[in-house]
Amino acid sequence: MHDFILTQKIDQIVVLSKFFEADVNKFCKDRSKIKLIYPGVDADLFFRRSKKITGHIKNKLGIKPNEYLLLCLAKIRKRKGLLFLIQACARLAEDIPVRLVITGAE
Repeated sequence: MHDFILTQKIDQIVVLSKFFEADVNKFCKDRSKIKLIYPGVDADLFFRRSKKITGHIKNKLGIKPNEYLLLCLAKIRKRKGLLFLIQACARLAEDIPVRLVITGAE
C-alpha cells in the first residue's frame, strides 16, 4: 500500500533493466512515470589491440588463433540469462570456432 501512495507523489521512477521495470510495474499504475535507462558504457575504455598482442594473449590463455573469444562480465544470477548465453554459444560453436568466458561475483 505504501508503494502505491509513494508512486502518486513522485514524478519519475528510473529503472536500469527490464527486470526492474517489470517489478516496478506491479505497484506503479501510471506507466508514464517509469523510465528505462540502460547503464552506459564508456566506449573510449575499449579499443582494438594489434593482432600481435591479441595473439600473445590468446596463446597465453590456450585459445587458438582462429577462435573468437566472447567475454561476459556479470553477476552470476539466473535473471542475467547466462543459461541462454551458454546455449547460444554452443549453437554458434557449431558454425564458427568460439570460446565463452563468464566471470563475475555471486
